[in-house]
Amino acid sequence: MDKPLRIGRIVTESDKSKADCSKIQNKNENSCFDVRKPRYKYDDLILPQNVWHELDILQSMIVNHNLIYHVWGMDKIDPYGDQLAFNLYGPPGTGKTMIVEALCNRWNKQLIDINLSQLESKYVGETGKNIVQAFQQAREYNAVLFFDEADTVLGKRLSNITQSADSSVNTARGVMLKQLEQHTGIVAFATNFACNYDPAFVRRILKHIYIPLPDFEARKKLWQIKIPNNAPGYKQLNFEELSEISEGMSGGDILVSVKNALFDAACSTEQTVSNEIVLSAINAVKTSKEKIGVTGVAHGIA
Repeated sequence: MDKPLRIGRIVTESDKSKADCSKIQNKNENSCFDVRKPRYKYDDLILPQNVWHELDILQSMIVNHNLIYHVWGMDKIDPYGDQLAFNLYGPPGTGKTMIVEALCNRWNKQLIDINLSQLESKYVGETGKNIVQAFQQAREYNAVLFFDEADTVLGKRLSNITQSADSSVNTARGVMLKQLEQHTGIVAFATNFACNYDPAFVRRILKHIYIPLPDFEARKKLWQIKIPNNAPGYKQLNFEELSEISEGMSGGDILVSVKNALFDAACSTEQTVSNEIVLSAINAVKTSKEKIGVTGVAHGIA
């Protein structure tokens, strides 16, 4: 008889009813992580074709796990393969968090998203306990556990221990490694700085997917959906030109440009969104990326 797979279990109404943290026993207010529904759908994603293929493989890891492990016999080779950890990495603003939420929606699962501030504690040893609590809660709700800005929790362990805080960091990362090995659900990570990951974590994450900046066609679709189609002038916009000029920009950059363009258009005499107004917003966003935060520029010495 086939072994049931935890990571493929569909969320039931009973699971959803557990989302009220006040019902969790033996939890204090600092250790109860929010369990929520994903905000995005799979159809909301706009990605290059190679990323779609990578997500198809990730989907196969969910729906074909029983086939691979318990029919084809992979469980005899890898008896600890009931967990799935995947990592999305790439430039900022490329939609990594949105992809995780859309996948949760596709899998009919709730989401527990964790940031470093929720894990860290002023008390030595408490960070590790918070990590254990996060994994425990994910199992209880059959939810996807998501660590955004994951380089802050999966960073390289310290070899030169000079103070108790350093030892605590290494202990917490050791706890994370152990929890990943034992967990029988889905864990997602996202980062802009994958180079900071400890190699031990890289080995324990089954799937790493690079999320690049959008290509021409993806940028064109982003412009078409990010600018409201009932904005005056929408039908006259040249999306081919906007896509061409915005090469090198992320989806997040495009959204910022759209907002600036709309406010610019609203305060103009015509109150119409034009290519010129959008192009001006694009240039402003590109300039800010080049100048702000670059060493020396603010002082005129770069």
